[in-house]
Amino acid sequence: LPPILHMLNDPNHSVRDAAISCIEEMYTQIGHQFQEELQRHQLPSYMVKDINSRLERIEPKPRSSEGARSISATSDHKFTNLNPKKSSPKAKSSSREASVFAGDGDIAEKPVDPVKVYSEKELVREMEKIASTLIPEKDWSHRIAAMQRVEGLVVGGAADYPCFRGLIKQLVGPLSTQLFDRRSSIVKQACHLLSFLSKELLGDFEACAELFIPVLFKLVVITVLVIAESADNCIKTMLRNCKVARVLPRIADCAKNDKNALLRARCCEYALLVLEHWPDAPEILRSADLYEDLIRCCVGDAVSEVRTTARACYRMFAKTWPERSRRLFQSFDPVIQRVINEEDGGLHRRHASPSGRERNVPVTPQSSAS
Repeated sequence: LPPILHMLNDPNHSVRDAAISCIEEMYTQIGHQFQEELQRHQLPSYMVKDINSRLERIEPKPRSSEGARSISATSDHKFTNLNPKKSSPKAKSSSREASVFAGDGDIAEKPVDPVKVYSEKELVREMEKIASTLIPEKDWSHRIAAMQRVEGLVVGGAADYPCFRGLIKQLVGPLSTQLFDRRSSIVKQACHLLSFLSKELLGDFEACAELFIPVLFKLVVITVLVIAESADNCIKTMLRNCKVARVLPRIADCAKNDKNALLRARCCEYALLVLEHWPDAPEILRSADLYEDLIRCCVGDAVSEVRTTARACYRMFAKTWPERSRRLFQSFDPVIQRVINEEDGGLHRRHASPSGRERNVPVTPQSSAS
């Protein structure tokens, strides 16, 4: 059994699948005695939860020595479960990428305990220890604990020390390494930490956010859904909390020119999000040329999602730069002008950015074209 349990942490997806299939078959043949054996190995709680949800759907075969009593005992003696409720249908139908056996757990969602430090010297030692842990050679659980400790330090008041922002910058490299880890629970925890830091530090995190966002671009397009969604949500959270004007040219360039259609669509969303949340920021107001060029290019993109978001971006552009928007509208192809007119005539479209739906302040293109 130990070799099979060890394979549950294998980086190869097919190996993990084979291991869980073995566990399910062993449970089918042995029943609750197999569960008792599993408990002796003290598996992580998130893995216990996932195994239990799978075994609940399996009816073990009655053993000849136990007869019908085995079936009854199995139904009463479930594998130790931190959540007594059965898995919901929604949870059961989730993709395999979201399973803990694909490396993902709910670790990032758990609240952390505050970590108190009482001097800058003590804080420096803490951060140095964390940085030394965030290397690929360290066990994944230790790296997750290190990232959680950063969050705990902030909760405990470490951000009040003047040196904290400089110490966070020293973690850019180690945290970027975690974002490229093959285990999705590591990536999810790193994304959670970056989102948390942007919410807590706001403008003081901008310099770091501008370094992390291009790294996250590489993750939003991968096929492992839990990683792609974590990266996308992380970028959007940072954009809401930090102006990151220096990364805008990179966002615009990817929206216009990247070969990956999904990244073009996402970057168009990011550009819209920045314009929605920071329309009055001087750094953004100086980006009119950038937005005009982005919109002119993306409204004719081959992908409908890009075109739709670009039109939403045009409406925010018209609100921010009314005079320029009139000239921009006149430069559009008549087909594009007609689509914008029809949409503003009452055909409300759902855009990717939640903030766009909340604001819902369209600018009438008829007046823009006049």
